[in-house]
Amino acid sequence: MGTPTGAEDGRAAALGWAAHLRQVRASILSALGSGELSLEGCFELHEDPAVAAIHVGRLLESVPGIRKVDARRALDSAGIAGDVSLGATPVRERAVVIEIANSLRT
Repeated sequence: MGTPTGAEDGRAAALGWAAHLRQVRASILSALGSGELSLEGCFELHEDPAVAAIHVGRLLESVPGIRKVDARRALDSAGIAGDVSLGATPVRERAVVIEIANSLRT
């Protein structure tokens, strides 16, 4: 096998970056689920590429006390797609998601 080629180096770098993104997203969702981080705090981190890629529906489902089916129904009734990334969600819709979370918490 010899030394890695440029393509192999690029692939290794991409795999490392993807692993880093998965780790950051998992830690954000875990912190949200444990109550260490608020939904508002997640929205404040929207410029971080790893956080910006998290879907709004997944964020809402991670809030303690919110059931997955309730989150999906509430987003649908508000006209917000759950599969839109946090970074692509307009500020107005972020406020609606926070209102939804406040109303759904048990």
